[in-house]
Amino acid sequence: MNKQIAVIACDATAALYHAGAIRDLIRNRAEVRPYSTGKVEQEGVPTADLYCITTDALKQLPAFRSQISPSADVVILFVTFTKAAVQKLYEIPAGSNVLFVNLNREMALEGITGLAQIGVDHISFTPYYPEADFEVDSSITIAVTPDEERYVPPGIKTVLNMGQRRMDYNTVTDLLMKLKFYDLMSAPHISSYLSSLASNYHGVSDLLYRSLNIESSLDQVLNALDIGIIGIDNSADIFLYNQKAEDILGVSLANSYGHSVSSVAFDFPLNDYMAQGGESAGRLTHFHDRTFSFKIVSVTRQQEKIGHLIILRPFEEDEARQNKIRIQLLDRGHTAKYVFDDIIGVSPEIQRVKGIAQKMAKTNASILITGESGTGKELFAHAIHNASLRRDNPFIAINCAALPENLLESELFGYAPGAFTGANKNGKMGLFEFAHTGTFFLDEVEGMSPSLQIKLLRVLQEHEVMRVGGNRVTYVDVRIIAASNESLERLVANGSFRSDLYYRLNTLPINIPPLRERPDDILPLIEHFKAGIHAQFTLSGPVREIFLAHPWHGNIRELRNCVDYFSYLDKPVIDVSDLPPGFYGSAAPLPAGAPVVRQAVDRPPEVPAEAPVEELLQARREVCRFILRTLGQPRDARTVIGREYLFQRARESGILTTGYEIRLVLSQLKEGQYVRVTRGRGGIRITEKGKELLDTL
Repeated sequence: MNKQIAVIACDATAALYHAGAIRDLIRNRAEVRPYSTGKVEQEGVPTADLYCITTDALKQLPAFRSQISPSADVVILFVTFTKAAVQKLYEIPAGSNVLFVNLNREMALEGITGLAQIGVDHISFTPYYPEADFEVDSSITIAVTPDEERYVPPGIKTVLNMGQRRMDYNTVTDLLMKLKFYDLMSAPHISSYLSSLASNYHGVSDLLYRSLNIESSLDQVLNALDIGIIGIDNSADIFLYNQKAEDILGVSLANSYGHSVSSVAFDFPLNDYMAQGGESAGRLTHFHDRTFSFKIVSVTRQQEKIGHLIILRPFEEDEARQNKIRIQLLDRGHTAKYVFDDIIGVSPEIQRVKGIAQKMAKTNASILITGESGTGKELFAHAIHNASLRRDNPFIAINCAALPENLLESELFGYAPGAFTGANKNGKMGLFEFAHTGTFFLDEVEGMSPSLQIKLLRVLQEHEVMRVGGNRVTYVDVRIIAASNESLERLVANGSFRSDLYYRLNTLPINIPPLRERPDDILPLIEHFKAGIHAQFTLSGPVREIFLAHPWHGNIRELRNCVDYFSYLDKPVIDVSDLPPGFYGSAAPLPAGAPVVRQAVDRPPEVPAEAPVEELLQARREVCRFILRTLGQPRDARTVIGREYLFQRARESGILTTGYEIRLVLSQLKEGQYVRVTRGRGGIRITEKGKELLDTL
């Protein structure tokens, strides 16, 4: 099936002319249809495989590119005059004032500029077009027009019609390449057409320069890779460059065309590469105190080298790219492994925290995660990154308390060449630079020294890092997630942590409750861990009760260790006697001055689940006594006692219990009619029977 080509011009006559010229050039191998901009505006952009559009039509259709298929190609029709037409102009006396008449002002100016580029400078042109709002000077008697005689104003004695302008050399080349009609490139009729053109674009440098400016594949690669490019011909003279090349070199290349690359930029060893057949690997070099890598790619046509492209990359970007590749090859990339679905828990407490974290993930603000050791702070950090807009970029985690200060500084910020004895001679990129556009998780951030805290504050405030021993500031776009299992407020109060850094980190705070405050999650976590290691055991009733009342000072990490321990026992049912050694001795010491009471981690008596209420209460004697004593104390009539009130008073009294155990004991007391629970402001009250039980306890 033939390809469809749409030719779009401002004027229907011009569109028809260019469509006919294209049919002749491609020998009718594709279906070519002409369209005026007016028709396109009325009926919409037609469907085609290739669009050939004039420069003035492109300006009239600003939304053109967004309206065509992404797979369609576009050729901009740059035009020029024929040699025969230009020859007619030299018959006009030098110094003459001449009208240049065209369809609109833009096309008239483009025609005048094109003539100046090909050396027609012996006459002075004045642009004229239908909308021109000036009177033509009576001294002007000659008009030149590219087949637009109908717009020549009255009173002009001599009209020189140069005929329609033709597609120039580069446009024809681009057209054939995008149609993949490679066999026509050297066809006699193409050569004849090109030889008829009056153009100054004979050199390789100008040819490639124009190709890059009209959506050539080189231009697309340039924009996609964000690399610096300098084009040179076989004499090492520059014919093109891009802004990225200027940025990398730190010099302006505005006046470099036609000059040797070595004279305006860096000493490029072209002869070495020519001796190697034009093939090269990347090489590092220095210029204006800048380090960058470069390589050369030969540009060939019909097996003949017609020039070279020098590809430049900043050393830092090249190093980061190589580091990423090495890490991927080692299969230990700096990526986040977990998502929010990996955070197991059904309790309202953990569900609330997950909901908050999911909302915070959508922002770019710093997050401070607090919680006891083993509660899953890093798991939350991974999940936040994977739910953020930075999910496809690096995620780097480091424990600030695990490394000495000097080593931590060089890891975070990198170092310059020769910064210290034993340093890599090329220096080293810091993790902050490597995490650019990603997320950086700082675990145990309180372990940072005061000097490092200052440097971290600059990263947060200014998004800048400076390598150890260096003097150059590098911009980094990094989101910080910090974590601490200590009270940073207390550390700020005693002066060991900077208050300004704390408030910068604490923009979005997340506190993960310890496992003992969310006992509803214990059994689901056990089942999750069992599934992960394919364990088959079940917990007996007493063990389940013990687990629900245990304080879990090691939190989820301690619970996971128990599951692993039970899996090695290879028993179908885990009894109280199977609990790990030291399980009951894991409680932390009571605060100084706290009353000496039985702690919740003491081994409770083994009581069958069907035992009477009195026996169940004896199993939790001290917690029961505490609740009844608290309820029996005189209090303000406005004070309402509930489960949360009892739990807080227990903690203040040094009794290590849990919210679950408080709820369980209250349920048993209510069942035995020792307390009365009412809604609203009635709260929980002790009964006469409860007072008698308190006396016996």
